[in-house]
Parts: sequence; structure tokens; C-alpha cells
Amino acid sequence: MTLSRANADHIDAFVRGTTRLGIFQGISFNLLNHGPEIVAQHGLTGERRSRALDEIWRLKSEGFPIVLSRAAYRAIRANNWPRPLPQIELVTTDRVYTCCRDAENPSVCENCGYSNCVEVSQLLALRPSAIWQVLKLVH
Repeated sequence: MTLSRANADHIDAFVRGTTRLGIFQGISFNLLNHGPEIVAQHGLTGERRSRALDEIWRLKSEGFPIVLSRAAYRAIRANNWPRPLPQIELVTTDRVYTCCRDAENPSVCENCGYSNCVEVSQLLALRPSAIWQVLKLVH
């Protein structure tokens, strides 16, 4: 689920409904990732961003199958993880991007909301909770 102002009030319902389907091993989230003007208009910033991430963590703590380690939650909430990640490559028909398409745009990269990239950064930093999260997924 990509979180934006339009759907941030529906995180709980989305997680519960998706879990009830019983067909997914895990649920992941991204924050709307775009240029600053688009994020200011449609995305989650400041306290609203923190509240959405806290709600996701609350649901994970309640046992819902959210793919997010404690280390990644803390890093994305504090926005203090290393990026771009040279270990990630995005391949399109005409180009290979390091990390993502926006890695060359600092105004987008500095507020990155791709939670899976944050998770990889924490895995590469050998954070125990990130390692455990990956092991749970590949059981």
C-alpha cells in the first residue's frame, strides 16, 4: 500500500481486510515518494507521517503480518538511514538505476518512503530485527 493523505486514515481497515483474505504472507507499505511539491500536496509529512508509521507499527505489534522490522520502523520514522543503496538496482527496458529512479534527485531521495529499501539498509547494517524479519519471510 502506498500511503498518501487520501488513504492514511484507512490503514487499519486495509491491514485487517487484507489479512482476512488469507492469501498474502505479508503486507508492506511505502510512503508516497515524489518531488517535494507533490508530497506537500498529497503525501504525508511531519507529524502525520509519524502517526501513520506509528499506526503501522501498532498493527504489527498486534500480530498482523506487516513486513517491517523494528530497526526499519525506527529508521524510516527518524528518516536517518543511508541512501542511495548501491546494493539495490532497478532495471527498466532502457536503464539500470542504482537504488531507484529517484536516487539522482536529492529532494526526493532525502525523504524516501520506500520501506523495503529501508529494510534492506537495516539488513545490510546487520540489525538483528531486520535479519529476523527476513528469516521469517523465507521460512
